[in-house]
Amino acid sequence: MGDYKYSLMQSGQPTNSFSTNVAKEYKETNAAEAAATIVGSGVAVAAMVQNAGDIKSAAEQIATAAVAAMTSKVTEIISEYTVKFASLPLSIPGNIASKTTERIGKTKGEKDEDGNEFDPVKISLSDAMKKFTSSTERQSEEIAKAADEAKKNKTIKNIQEKLKKASDSANKVLTKSAATINEIMTHAIEGPDWLQKQIDKEISRAVQSVKKELDTSYESASKDIDKFCTNEGYKIGAQIVKQYNNAIDVVAKNTVDKQNKIKQKAKTKANAAIQKAKLKIFALIGL
Repeated sequence: MGDYKYSLMQSGQPTNSFSTNVAKEYKETNAAEAAATIVGSGVAVAAMVQNAGDIKSAAEQIATAAVAAMTSKVTEIISEYTVKFASLPLSIPGNIASKTTERIGKTKGEKDEDGNEFDPVKISLSDAMKKFTSSTERQSEEIAKAADEAKKNKTIKNIQEKLKKASDSANKVLTKSAATINEIMTHAIEGPDWLQKQIDKEISRAVQSVKKELDTSYESASKDIDKFCTNEGYKIGAQIVKQYNNAIDVVAKNTVDKQNKIKQKAKTKANAAIQKAKLKIFALIGL
């Protein structure tokens, strides 16, 4: 930049476009963070100036190339996240199945995120037999539907809304950065090096801003999906546990019934044997 402005000074031209006589810096939203993430914009300012003959002639071409490069990078990011967002609904069945298995595996004493113990949990055959031995009747329960389509559709709709909101925000960033690039070009007299630095910085700022917005929205959408799948999976898992426990109850009841029949049969035989013995004794003593 110094050599460029020196040549202007030699020819009697103004060497600074700012009233403060200090070159303006177009700072990032978070300068310290973005400084480490500035990437080449792909806009070869010096080459354009050389081909055009001077900065003034190349200004429009540089601005157009800068906006095009920024738009291309931002569009690429939006496309990437559009695919990621689209994959979220596809993960619902597998995620629900995983959460269902997780819920089925919960054991007595385990607690949910609210600190409440999971209920019901799978019971053992011996536990079920104790219930029937103590004459506790098992009330039959209706099994709820495995999935709530209306709720699922609402979840998917929320995901689409998050993507749209993030995309709208990205478009606003593009518009604002395009205006900033045009402003930067009004100070083209600062030289090719200065222009290159400011353009690279602004494009990096725009790209990082859009990526952060989309990433935040994607993380939020992922949490929504995970929450939905956990609720559905745990609901289905609880129903399966109930079905399992019902089946165990049937086995336990049959087992207890058989044991009771055996006991009753043995008791009847014992009573019959005792009665027979009594009759023999009575016969012996003449009664």
